[in-house]
Amino acid sequence: MKHFLTHLLLLIFVAGSVYAQKAMVTGKVTDSDTNEPLIGANVLFASGVGTVADFDGNYQIELDKGDYEVQVSYVGYEAIKQNFSLSAGKQVLDFTLRTQTLQEVVVVADIAIERETPVAFSNVPAIKIEEQLASQDLPMVLNSTPGVYATQQGGGDGDARITIRGFSQRNIAVMIDGVPVNDMENGWVYWSNWFGLNAVTRSMQVQRGLGASKLAVPSVGGTMNILTKGIDAKRGVNFKQTIGNDGFSNSELGFTTGRLKNGLGISAAVSYKTGRGWVDQNWTNGAFYFLRIDKTLGKHTLTLSGFGAPQSHGQRSFRSPAAVYDRDHAENELDIPSEINDASLELSGLDRGLKYNRHWGEFYRSDIIDGDTLLGSKETLNTRKNYYHKPQFTIKDFWAPNNNFYLSNILYLSVGNGGGTGMDGDNERYLENGQIDLQDVWNKNRFGFYDPVFQQIVRPIDPTFSETENKATTILRSSINNHFWYGLLSTFNYSPDANFTYSGGIDMRSYKGEHYREVYDLLGGDYFTDGGEMLREGDKYDYHNDGQVRWGGMFGLVEYKRGLVSSFINLSGNMSAYQRIDYNQPEGEQKTDWKYIPGYTAKMGANVNVDEYQNVFMNVGYLSKTPRFNNVFNNDNKEFLDIRNEEVAAVELGYGLKLQKIAANVNAYATRWNNKPLDRAPSVASVVDPEDRLPVNINGIKANHLGLEIDFAYKPISALEIEGLLSVGDWKWQSGDSVFVYNQNGDLEQSIYFDAKGIHVGDAAQLQYGGSLRLKPVRDTYIQLKGIYFGKQYANLDPFSLQDENAGTESWKMPDYFLLDLSAGYYFKVREARCSLRGNILNILNATYISDANNNDQFAQPSYSDFDAKSATVFYGQGRRWTISLGIKL
Repeated sequence: MKHFLTHLLLLIFVAGSVYAQKAMVTGKVTDSDTNEPLIGANVLFASGVGTVADFDGNYQIELDKGDYEVQVSYVGYEAIKQNFSLSAGKQVLDFTLRTQTLQEVVVVADIAIERETPVAFSNVPAIKIEEQLASQDLPMVLNSTPGVYATQQGGGDGDARITIRGFSQRNIAVMIDGVPVNDMENGWVYWSNWFGLNAVTRSMQVQRGLGASKLAVPSVGGTMNILTKGIDAKRGVNFKQTIGNDGFSNSELGFTTGRLKNGLGISAAVSYKTGRGWVDQNWTNGAFYFLRIDKTLGKHTLTLSGFGAPQSHGQRSFRSPAAVYDRDHAENELDIPSEINDASLELSGLDRGLKYNRHWGEFYRSDIIDGDTLLGSKETLNTRKNYYHKPQFTIKDFWAPNNNFYLSNILYLSVGNGGGTGMDGDNERYLENGQIDLQDVWNKNRFGFYDPVFQQIVRPIDPTFSETENKATTILRSSINNHFWYGLLSTFNYSPDANFTYSGGIDMRSYKGEHYREVYDLLGGDYFTDGGEMLREGDKYDYHNDGQVRWGGMFGLVEYKRGLVSSFINLSGNMSAYQRIDYNQPEGEQKTDWKYIPGYTAKMGANVNVDEYQNVFMNVGYLSKTPRFNNVFNNDNKEFLDIRNEEVAAVELGYGLKLQKIAANVNAYATRWNNKPLDRAPSVASVVDPEDRLPVNINGIKANHLGLEIDFAYKPISALEIEGLLSVGDWKWQSGDSVFVYNQNGDLEQSIYFDAKGIHVGDAAQLQYGGSLRLKPVRDTYIQLKGIYFGKQYANLDPFSLQDENAGTESWKMPDYFLLDLSAGYYFKVREARCSLRGNILNILNATYISDANNNDQFAQPSYSDFDAKSATVFYGQGRRWTISLGIKL
């Protein structure tokens, strides 16, 4: 018995010692872009033992204590390895895997690769868009990217703008699956045309500076590459319903088959949104559709895709003096004298509130029938409405006969139709509440006006045109901007060995933009007149012209990679052709001759991986950019004299660090822009005839953009992620020159000197810092707080206006501001469905801040030219907003 007890105690001791040497490892394996669990992912340890993730992506395994290397892999994803020490009784190791970057994406979309491509870039995964976008336009999620400044401007849905390193989105190349989408005439991007794209975005990459694109695209500030879901996406069906402040509602439904056994893959999505808008009467109503079909045929992958977003939304188009919105803020924060605001009181009214929009009013579409007045229903009308539909269709063939050669051919077509409305005719009258007196407009057009002399109603009859119909004196017009655009993008990629890769191709585009004004709503009248012509609803008037642009480009790229070094040289050239057709010239239709202007780009760079954790890179480039359409022809259908290309020279240095728990990037850049165009070619009064305005195409405007960017991510434990950023810019005009003004005969009339040397470039914050903290308090939940500070921002300034006593005067420096956003979510499972419940609060502190401003705005009433707050017109940013969404994925 004694020996039995001794042996039993010894057995218990040994078993306890063995157990004490073991520990449990648990975790979850998810997709880095979508946060979806990767069912069946392999988790293999160096000791040869392993396990697989279950339906929820979870795994657990018991191991001996010690040091391990673990490898996690899943079909279609990049495998990762990680070293760790197992000492505690239980250790949590979560893993996120990235989708393998398809060679097709690298070749076609010019995606930069970490520790290889020598450019500054930031990847924005789909999960970040899902968690942080809320009800905003797509560019707004990029405000936590160094060097990026995005605002909602007047608050209209889809009216956002974005700048990168101080360059507006006219000079940022935006590409969807490798296809350029910037407007061919003016370079602008209208985000309302792409509002549902976030539902099918696989990832988004923002390259800052000249970027890695092989094409001769306008990437002065940077490049945005948006990649949509396709055959490489995970199979599933998803539904998402979002609601938010001011009646916002967005419903999304989508599915993707992934790659089927027959090589077919289908992705489709539809969405619909509506809302009243945070700004008064900035309502929104729109739909989105997307279909992409991929088919693998031998060595070919064929893709057919189409998407579009028919929409309409109310707008707040014009800035106003600060006191119109908030008198207390204007006087106490902006130091605008009270007497100045009193002078504005009678003209504009004050203290209307930050949501104030002067473009709308209420009225009855009343009528008199058989002597009885019928009021009809009360109608609220925002006279500024944007409506547009711009579907884009693409056919793509990607051929990979072997691992060394790839050929991609993309045919695309974009057809845009729509415009924007506004008032035309007699001056608008405003009520005491600051809204347009639309009832007065309707009554005058429908019934006439009261004549106090004859003490009777005078009908709006003009016998010159009609003795029975009512002539409208104020109407709602629409400015139409249709376009028809098609192109071919053909790219090859050849790697003869492990060191060199050669790629090149052609970029062909043809674009026709149709621009005219039409009568949209007669507001009670029967007709309207312009230039002695009687007009009905739908009739064209005022202007009617076409802008035609043809583009032919060739590009070539040589990449070299050996050991720790990778480098590239890129050359591209293009020939742009312009023609303007004016249908409203006195002699009838008038076509200009085609104007051909060549341009080119030269870029090179190198990256060196110092070790497995650090890399450094450098790139330089020169861009000769062909001018925008309105810098080639003026509104009189005349070609400008002395047309010159924009010239951009840039250099950039970068450093990257990537450790197990921390990653950081540091970038320094210098960009010199010669012959930077103004957004609109100005006009000056003729010396011979002061009533005659002569358009001026200004050459020689220069700007220097210098800056430093830092961003980092730190993950001390699996449940906590900390990110930070800093961007410091020094962007200044460098121009001081004489502008020569010629009349239409080519004779020199006058010269005008302006001086903008050393003046800060406006319209974007030159100082930006902040960060985010993302915490997972318990499994499958997260809460994130993100704060960004914007400073050193100057009101938008026209450097040509710095003449005479204004020469060398600095633009108004806007107040700095800080925005704090909160997002939180919970992932859970209902039977076979994976669900997510998310919430967002934007501007949680309800900060009052100015996001956009125009310096010395002469449209203000009254107007000043003192380069200060009272002389500026502004948009205040939006206050606190919220959204809640429920997502279901099968």
